[in-house]
Amino acid sequence: MMNFIRKHILIPNNSAIAYIYLLYMVPLLVSALPVDSISDGITLMLLIIFYALYRRGYIEQYQNDRLFLLQMLISAVITFYTGYASVFIFFAFAFNFWIINDQTRSKYFRWYYLSAIFSTVLSLWLSWEDVPNDTWEWIGIGMLFVLFSPIIAKVIAKETFRIQELSANHTRLEMIVRQSERDRIARDLHDNLGQTYSTMTIKAELAEKLMSKDMTAARKELKEIANMSRQNLNLVRQIVSDLRERTIAQAMVEVSETLNDRGIFLLSYGEEITEDWPIEQQYVISAVIKEATTNILRHSQASRAKFNFSQTKNTLNVEIHDNGIGISETNLSQATFGLQGMNQRIQEVHGKFTISNDFGTKISIEIPKGG
Repeated sequence: MMNFIRKHILIPNNSAIAYIYLLYMVPLLVSALPVDSISDGITLMLLIIFYALYRRGYIEQYQNDRLFLLQMLISAVITFYTGYASVFIFFAFAFNFWIINDQTRSKYFRWYYLSAIFSTVLSLWLSWEDVPNDTWEWIGIGMLFVLFSPIIAKVIAKETFRIQELSANHTRLEMIVRQSERDRIARDLHDNLGQTYSTMTIKAELAEKLMSKDMTAARKELKEIANMSRQNLNLVRQIVSDLRERTIAQAMVEVSETLNDRGIFLLSYGEEITEDWPIEQQYVISAVIKEATTNILRHSQASRAKFNFSQTKNTLNVEIHDNGIGISETNLSQATFGLQGMNQRIQEVHGKFTISNDFGTKISIEIPKGG
């Protein structure tokens, strides 16, 4: 039974907002219940058809002319029969989110206004004498909503699609960055380790042949193999070390996702200028950003975090400021919460690290451009 209700009656994808919109139809539903007359029965039947079409709009975004005309027809009939013209508002918002071209959307705009205006005018004309004088202004306000809803919905839909496209492009860029990083690692391994190991193999084979003829030459080849092995080990360590490093842009992507997951609003200023900062300084700053973000999550109780990037002629500057509870003087003096590690990283590149209370915790970093 529940599967039937979920499959054929409920609106899919946990669309809670869809049910909130339907609250606007409650007065019309209440007026038709209990069903004591043919008129109530017709009103209830029209509402059931309306709900079926409304639900269909959330299931399938690829609509066609026939379905749209059917929606306009049921809206016109409800308006004519009950005077409830606001039913058009539902479909005004729906069709602007459908996957249709601009030409089709323009056609639907014309059909919408033709149906809404004709059915409303006809309904008012037939019931002119029964409309109380004090309700005309409310009827006028309702008609304004009906007339302007498609325009408002078009703007909202356009912005929604733009945000979705930006999000998709952001995901694609992250994938491209990851793929580029994998390609770089593969290239480093091939160009450095691959070539060196080929040389080591040749030297090992040569040493094996010299073992029975010239031990001195064989030992020389083995020493070179040992030296090359140590160089390769250092190269592997360097590659692993590079994998752990992050540019500021990469670090801020991770920070944004982490803070957003915890409901902390992120403000970032001047981030675009960091693209031209020396890579070694970026690695140091990224490590501090990561540690500072961890402190914000664990200790600050903040709802907002601000990252401000700036530069002077000789220095790179970063300020990280949250609106949390701040840091006590005891913790400041004891250099807890990773403060000592952050300070050491900055001092290694001859920079300056300061932390203070200023309606929350504020960390300031200043690093010479030359490191």
